[in-house]
Amino acid sequence: MLATRLTASVYWTWAHLLQFCISNQSVNPAEDLRNKPWRPICSKRIAVQHALILRWLLAPLCLIQSYALGVPWQGLSLSLAFVVHNELGLGDHWFIRTACNVWGYTSFNAGAAGILSGTLILY
Repeated sequence: MLATRLTASVYWTWAHLLQFCISNQSVNPAEDLRNKPWRPICSKRIAVQHALILRWLLAPLCLIQSYALGVPWQGLSLSLAFVVHNELGLGDHWFIRTACNVWGYTSFNAGAAGILSGTLILY
């Protein structure tokens, strides 16, 4: 059972991190072009429009996954943090960016720990 919870926790964390990375990279590709040109959007491996479609498909999928794994509030909290940080542009200010980072790390840890602790519900 521990292996199942560990696998679910790693997958949950990975899926939410993917959602954040796509959201973050699609907001300001010009910045990444200067700093990290190897990323998928900058290197033209995916178009911004397709990245945005994937980003918004991942949002409900991650929420469904969070509900199924017994950590719905943590998943919702992460999704809100991503929107505040990236889509609303509040991550541009150093103080709010730091607050969003704390919010995100706390939600990631709470979700992963909640799954590992045995609140796992598989439907």
